Amino acid sequence: MADENEEFWAEERARAAAERGRQAGPSACGTCRARVEAGQQVKHDECAQRATLLQAPDHPGYELITGLSEQELAALPARFHVPAFMDTCTPKAWVCAVCWGDGWCTRWPCATALEHGTQVFTPEHDAEQHQKQQAAELARLRAELEKYVGKEPTVAEETQHLNRCFTALGVLAGRLEEMATEQDRRADGAPLGVLVAVNDARARANRSAARAIKAVLNTGYLPHDLMTDAELEQHGPAEDGGAA
Repeated sequence: MADENEEFWAEERARAAAERGRQAGPSACGTCRARVEAGQQVKHDECAQRATLLQAPDHPGYELITGLSEQELAALPARFHVPAFMDTCTPKAWVCAVCWGDGWCTRWPCATALEHGTQVFTPEHDAEQHQKQQAAELARLRAELEKYVGKEPTVAEETQHLNRCFTALGVLAGRLEEMATEQDRRADGAPLGVLVAVNDARARANRSAARAIKAVLNTGYLPHDLMTDAELEQHGPAEDGGAA
């Protein structure tokens, strides 16, 4: 029986030795450091590099996390839902690194971590690939933004825009005149009543708007009856025959 136990534990020790890492921890002894430098495994279990919990290279920052809702945080990729130890609360606890907000947090594993399981601990090369993709997309967006930010329009472009505005205002004035004429036509011969009064009011308003637009196009200024007192003092009183 003793021989069987010794054989069992010998196999277990051999298996454990085979599973030792080839990375030495910061406090490893000189023997294990030398073995690792030679490409061998560490000799002592306590000298092996322990797993270090690191966030993904593209882990969202504080500003992004605080700007998302609880549902949006839960929908973030699984690699962000790693555990984080919170020692500033009572009792101390492991919480999700992204499922938290103002006055609330979620114990780890959160629902997303439970759903995706081992995908939470994404291999570093996969996380780096995601980071490179995000950097490429950010560069593309910045290049697109440079086409518009800080680019002042040329004189020709500004002139073209103003010409379009003038043309549109002229067309609008003509349309308002047509609407006023049509409303006058409908009111002709109609019995007195509310409908006639409404049509008359609309026709007067449309015709007044048309005159105001034409005045702006002709003079570059507001009609005098629409000016403030300060503007009247600057531009003078209305002239006889002017549009008002």
